[in-house]
Amino acid sequence: MVIQTRRTAEAISQNEILSADDIGELGQFLSTLVVLQGIADIDSKDKTILFPKLKQWEREYPGRLASDVSERCLALLKDDP
Repeated sequence: MVIQTRRTAEAISQNEILSADDIGELGQFLSTLVVLQGIADIDSKDKTILFPKLKQWEREYPGRLASDVSERCLALLKDDP
């Protein structure tokens, strides 16, 4: 889970182009890992990178999986299910 969170944050910080489907899959995987393993080991730097991007994706893709999982990941990473 820590590795996936870091990879996601690195992809975002490197401005990699992700499609809505890519974001949906990435978010599904990340949220599943967080549910299973918790957030205790996630680096705060990674969260700082992820939060704004997850909020952006939530707004950018309304009604799509990318938005739904972005909202879910935000809640899980903030420990606010």
